[in-house]
Amino acid sequence: MTSSNVRSRSRIFKKSAGIILLLVAAFLLSAALLDYLPRLVRSLINSALAERNLPVLVQVRHVGFWSADLSEISVGGEKRFAGIDSIRIDYSPLGLLRKKLAGISLSGIELNLHFQDGKLIVPWQTEESTREQNAAPTLEKEDLDLLVHLGELRINSAIVNLSYGEHFVAIPCSFQARISKENPRLIRISGELVVRGQVIKTAFEIDPETMEARNVTEVEVLELRRFADFMEIFSTPVVSGRLEVQAEASMSLAPFKILAADISGKLAQTDILFGEVRLGNPYDRDEEPFGFNLTFEHGRGRLTSTSLIFNSFLAAEIGDIDLLFTSADGIWLFDGDFRVMFPEQAPAKGVSLAPTELVTQIHGSTVTGGGWRFEAASKGKKPFGLSRAGLTFSSRISGYTVSGVNSAGKTGFNYTLTLESIEIKADNLIVQLPLLTVKGTTEDGHSRFVLPFTGLDFKDTANDLKATVGGKILHSIPYNPGAGDSEINITGISYSDLLLGRIILRLTQRPSGFSFAGRHQSDLIESFCIDLAGFADFPSSGPDAEITVQASCTRSIQNFDLRRFSPTLAGYKGDGDLNLEGKLLYQGGHVSGRVDTGIDNIRLTSLDKDFALEGGSLNLHLPELPRMRSGPKQKFSFQSIRSGKIAAENGLVEFQIESAESIFIEKGQVQWSDGHVYTQALRFSPKVKDYDMIFFCDRLNFAKVLEQLGAATAEGQGRVNGRVPVHLTDGRFFIENGFLYSTPGEGGTISLSRTEILTEGIPKDTPQFAQIDLAREALKDFSYDWTKLDINSESDDNLLLHLQMNGKPTAPLPFVYNKDFGGFTRVDAGNPGSRFQGIQLDVNFRLPLNDVLHYGDSIRSLME
Repeated sequence: MTSSNVRSRSRIFKKSAGIILLLVAAFLLSAALLDYLPRLVRSLINSALAERNLPVLVQVRHVGFWSADLSEISVGGEKRFAGIDSIRIDYSPLGLLRKKLAGISLSGIELNLHFQDGKLIVPWQTEESTREQNAAPTLEKEDLDLLVHLGELRINSAIVNLSYGEHFVAIPCSFQARISKENPRLIRISGELVVRGQVIKTAFEIDPETMEARNVTEVEVLELRRFADFMEIFSTPVVSGRLEVQAEASMSLAPFKILAADISGKLAQTDILFGEVRLGNPYDRDEEPFGFNLTFEHGRGRLTSTSLIFNSFLAAEIGDIDLLFTSADGIWLFDGDFRVMFPEQAPAKGVSLAPTELVTQIHGSTVTGGGWRFEAASKGKKPFGLSRAGLTFSSRISGYTVSGVNSAGKTGFNYTLTLESIEIKADNLIVQLPLLTVKGTTEDGHSRFVLPFTGLDFKDTANDLKATVGGKILHSIPYNPGAGDSEINITGISYSDLLLGRIILRLTQRPSGFSFAGRHQSDLIESFCIDLAGFADFPSSGPDAEITVQASCTRSIQNFDLRRFSPTLAGYKGDGDLNLEGKLLYQGGHVSGRVDTGIDNIRLTSLDKDFALEGGSLNLHLPELPRMRSGPKQKFSFQSIRSGKIAAENGLVEFQIESAESIFIEKGQVQWSDGHVYTQALRFSPKVKDYDMIFFCDRLNFAKVLEQLGAATAEGQGRVNGRVPVHLTDGRFFIENGFLYSTPGEGGTISLSRTEILTEGIPKDTPQFAQIDLAREALKDFSYDWTKLDINSESDDNLLLHLQMNGKPTAPLPFVYNKDFGGFTRVDAGNPGSRFQGIQLDVNFRLPLNDVLHYGDSIRSLME
């Protein structure tokens, strides 16, 4: 063997021995690591859990040189706050010695939380840990050490189970944290939460040295209606719509404080419900989402937004919100303005608004212990009006204020609205009010409003009806049966020139309006009143109301002065028993109704006019209120009537009131002079001064006719018929070509006395006097075969009765024929006189008609 071979073998042996020694050393080191690494990993895990005081059960499934796998992790002991299916820890042996890990991946995390009384409750918490949680949250630098020493942290397939009351929601999420490659000083955390199918993306950059962080959060589309139960739990307005949000914020982590923020969002298909108030997108821009932007930096912030509209009857739009925020000692202060606008088209069908815009200033703050307060007031005066279903409302908004407070879980608002120059029109109705101040409060969604007012003028131009109204109206939203009653006082009620009295009403709210009860006290008839009851509702289809009336108090009227109806009726007194019942409706902007009235036991007297009516009765049915139009065949009757020397019995008039200015007499009849008198149809109107009517006379006692007309004192048997045309002008009677005649073949007897009127003004020594004197003597006891009485008015208001009669006196007359005189002359009582076998009498009676009827100005006043 050569020396070179020996040296070669020696080198091979040395190399082999070195390799064997390295293998032995590696084996021994691996054995040591296999024993040490599991204990090291367990030590690190137990140390981390112990520092956080978490009761944890964990199963170490595998520990290797480069990784460790944990499984069946349970946090919180028996109450199980959280569970993790598996944890994979990646490392290197050298990294472990440096206390650094390559990465941690957690999978199958389940976190159980409960929300109660405004706090998140962890099931495993003790009273001490709960008190620590309720303290102000802090984050120490050491809490970030794990992330600093990690290459990467992943949370996969995590679920947060949140329960609140009877509600439950599962929130899947995933997160990733790693050291930034661009800046190793920063920790970057990105994640994604899925809440009820809605994705929320968020990312953080954290600087462990400065303990500051920057966050970016993005919500592409969030269907808010899926979170209605959350909003109910937190007592916030119920909001639905499609929300998009982009938010950036910087913050301090120790202590936690937001340093700056910029949040922008859009809410489409907006529907916000706060109590009875509903907000949404403007109707003319319903495809345009509600936009908002909130910025904050160095304790100052600003909120701006576009418009929302009240989805209510008036549809007020609130827009161009611009609020400035400041923070001082934990309290946020804000100040700014916004616009309140009324668009031309309101949401209620058929409602049109007069476009109006009000600038409103607002200021307020948060309050210690949680909550907020604010005050808002409008600037300037603006016109406001609306129209609906034939009704128009116009006014001027003098100003309004709104204030609100939220504290200790309760929310309240106060309102004041002042309107000037209010005018409401509907058909012929006009309502005017110089000033109205509405005050209201809202607490926990329940509102109460007070409307005191005076000097409201009401006019119905079609029916010349007027009134002045005042009072106080109470109204609650929603309907509250215990809210109290309202009061309305209506005074100065007049119809044409008649003062009708006053009305006092008490109103009680009902779900869609109010009911009322009250009393009308008459100024025309003392001690007479009318009870009223009814309701007024304001549904979406339009307002409607109903009033029922019923006579009450004293129904018997005694010694009533008719002068209250018209001064020309001075001296007339009346008695009677009055009944009244009716109903008035308001529907679709129109007034309708009916009234039934009756007066029994009527008695009218006038000593000045020598007038008396007894046993009267009037029944009147008005079915078309407010039109003064009655039904046909309304009846007025009386047992007896007397005017001057004229007296009649059992009268009946059937009529119809056609309007406030027209009465149609359908027919009339009366018993007069033991017979009947009828009238034809006739229409009366104050605008008409001249009337022509005809009185048809049937089987009148002729003697009583002459006596009633004032011709003489008369007795006798015999009937006459005929007709008497009467012309009435300016309240004065004129008779033209009236006549009464006996029925052919039917004679009669008559006895007239006190006929001196026939010879008044005629000289006694004239043939004319002798002829009339003979006629007077014959008429004292005369039997006639036929008779006729012509009746005419003369220009001097005298009534001319031209009497023609053919027959004979029943006894001799104290007259003999005197040839020298050329006619009959009266003889002394000792002379038997002459017996006439047949003569024809032709005499005239001239009577003052006004003295006969004593009508004076009465007829004229009635016509007017």
